[in-house]
Amino acid sequence: MFNPFSRFGFARVKRNEETCISCGKCARVCPMAIPVDRVRQVTAARCTSCLDCVDSCPELRAGALTWGPPARFGRNWPQAVLIGVMLAVVGSAVAASYLFPLPSYVHERGQKPAMVAAVDMKVSDLTCRGRATLFTEFFLYRDDELALPGYLRVEAWPGPGLADARVIYDPA
Repeated sequence: MFNPFSRFGFARVKRNEETCISCGKCARVCPMAIPVDRVRQVTAARCTSCLDCVDSCPELRAGALTWGPPARFGRNWPQAVLIGVMLAVVGSAVAASYLFPLPSYVHERGQKPAMVAAVDMKVSDLTCRGRATLFTEFFLYRDDELALPGYLRVEAWPGPGLADARVIYDPA
């Protein structure tokens, strides 16, 4: 999931091969076991940008390890610009989640027919993925007289209070 952000991110750890003394301290302190001492830029998806590698560098003043935007965007951006860009991206993501809400849990059974019907509900105590799974199990895997045969899709937006859920089914 983090691979696109690591590959095309606006800020990353960079190693200057000319000023690096190849001591390996950066790689040893990396909690994600990234070989920082052997790459020019850290683009590994598992990098969390904790900057432990930069802090451990004995040649930090010489610029052996730096953190910032990729070279194609310019070398030295003020920290305020980087923070502003990150806040704008996070704000856009939050706004998009309100404008275009996607269910965080979807489970489907059967082949979708040409005609379907849907029931939208407000469900209490649907607070996490585990409870969404239990909610889905209630509809999908019943073996009593209330079982719903055929196509069934359950979408859920878990959250505090009353959460949204949608059951899409074959009306036949």
